[in-house]
Amino acid sequence: MFANRGQTILEPVPHRRRPGDPTTLEGLAGLARPTAASRTRLLPVPDPLIPLLPDGGLRRGSVACCRGHGSASLALALIGAASAAGSWCGVVGLDDVGALAATGYGVDLRRLAVVRAPVAQWAVATGRLLDGMDLVVVRPPDRPRSSAVRPLVARARDRRSVLVVVADRSGWPEPADVVLQVTAARWRGLDCGAGRLQARRATVEATGRGAATRPVRRELWLPSASGQVVGA
Repeated sequence: MFANRGQTILEPVPHRRRPGDPTTLEGLAGLARPTAASRTRLLPVPDPLIPLLPDGGLRRGSVACCRGHGSASLALALIGAASAAGSWCGVVGLDDVGALAATGYGVDLRRLAVVRAPVAQWAVATGRLLDGMDLVVVRPPDRPRSSAVRPLVARARDRRSVLVVVADRSGWPEPADVVLQVTAARWRGLDCGAGRLQARRATVEATGRGAATRPVRRELWLPSASGQVVGA
């Protein structure tokens, strides 16, 4: 646990803990549940991402899938505004989440739980977080089976949470409500092999089901030189 940052990192433990213990998935979900019980239909996203979503935000009970190079950054950018507004967020399968990068996208580290689950337990950990958190980001360790994915989709819908899938290496077997694909990305700052990476310009295309069927494309700085997501 990073006490100086406020970020919570959980690792599943085999022995029994007392109810409400914030070091367990069940205890943390219980603490976060009052926030997840909000009746607001949409969770906010940063202004540059609003045109990519048919509702202008993340609809509760939905699944958003991020693909392509830079999809992990895109997922963090998606949850930044909701986190800053008070929503609890959980992350499974992104053990290398950088505190500085997450903060740049607006994520409140005091309401971010990073779960280091064993490969075989990623779906269990994701489901537990969906029980009590508004937003859960998951990167499956390998190509998941539909039998493991369908219960998560159903739980997100039942709990009115948003499931954000980082499908850069594994894919996702079930249709997502919104698919955000990074179709092109280029870093700025290197000149003939010298210099420092400063910003990444990315082309993001959004498709999906229902109102999201028609593709929408935007040019973004992901991140910008300030670490935020900004329209290019």
